[in-house]
Amino acid sequence: MNTLRHSDAYDLILLAIDDGVFQPGDRMVEHELAKIFGFSRTPIREALHKLETVSYTHLRAHETEADLVCRLLL
Repeated sequence: MNTLRHSDAYDLILLAIDDGVFQPGDRMVEHELAKIFGFSRTPIREALHKLETVSYTHLRAHETEADLVCRLLL
């Protein structure tokens, strides 16, 4: 059974940011990140919220679906 947690998703997204996979101003869409990193949307959503608390991203609800979309600030 796969027991990946939101902290694992957070660490992977942060590593991708540090490696330059995501650039300042890039849109980071919850369902796309879930597909890229192989997580369900819940740990990705929690990771995005954590990134916002440390001022890496600015979150906003997507206008057309129940999805989180954020912009990378750094």
